[in-house]
Amino acid sequence: MKIFNPHVSRSFTTKSLLLVCIISTLAISVHYVQDVITEPTQNSVITISTAQNKQKENPFKDIVVEAKSVYVYDVAARKVLYEKNADSVVPLASITKIMTALVAEERLSGEKIVIKQDAFGEYGENKLLLGDSWSFKNLIGYMLTVSSNDGARAVASAFQSIYQVEADGLPSASFEELMNSRAKELGLNSMRFNNPTGLDLEEQGIAGGYGNAKDVAKLFEYTLKNHSDLLVDTTKQVKYFYSDTGTLRGENTNTITNKIPNPLASKTGYTTLAGGNLAVVFDKGLGEPVIIVALGSSFDGRFSDVQRLAEATMESYNDTK
Repeated sequence: MKIFNPHVSRSFTTKSLLLVCIISTLAISVHYVQDVITEPTQNSVITISTAQNKQKENPFKDIVVEAKSVYVYDVAARKVLYEKNADSVVPLASITKIMTALVAEERLSGEKIVIKQDAFGEYGENKLLLGDSWSFKNLIGYMLTVSSNDGARAVASAFQSIYQVEADGLPSASFEELMNSRAKELGLNSMRFNNPTGLDLEEQGIAGGYGNAKDVAKLFEYTLKNHSDLLVDTTKQVKYFYSDTGTLRGENTNTITNKIPNPLASKTGYTTLAGGNLAVVFDKGLGEPVIIVALGSSFDGRFSDVQRLAEATMESYNDTK
């Protein structure tokens, strides 16, 4: 006679059921994981797509600036990042002083410059003292940093004094003629200069200097490549300059110098005819200079324009890293 043992049968049944449950659970889990990996949810697809589109967006695409003429040029890549009416010839205002500094560097470097009466005009700060003597480097640095009209006139006056006659006994060319000649030699065909300051000639209704944004960028590129020391002071918000009789505090007319990454050069300009102008050069990486030129903006707009363009440049650069 067989004896029924409920404990053995129940134990075997329980174990069997437990094993079936475990196998079923594993199968469902594997199937779920496969579904998640191979079939992402609709939200996941949208998130990935949005991120990819954002990375590929051109940061200059919808940019709005006040300036009538703009040129953003990557010197190292030889690439135009952005332009707006970059070939339009417009008044340059005090950006003219970059050519003044370049011509003076090539003719007057190392000379002592004495401030004469003809340096003082109707406009500009009159901190320069009559009869004072400056080293060329200090006067050029001061002229460009504070946009000194008196300084620009003093440089032109010194040239005329030193080069009153050429070797053949004929009168030398004026400083302005030399500026125009140098522009042609450098292929800056849009540029024309009527004085060394860039100030409007109000009685004649014309500007002190003309050019387009592309040629301004070329002028900065040439100057930085060949005479970078001319522009180094323009990267400082405040700089002290020394004459033979004293010290002048130079506050940069470019009020956003410290907001531009790795600045290499800058120059402002503003007159009635020109409106607000600003050109800056900065290094977006290591040895990767970018030139931004904004012409025909407003007094304050030139700064917000250039800052906006610099931010777009850096955004574009960071997206490609």
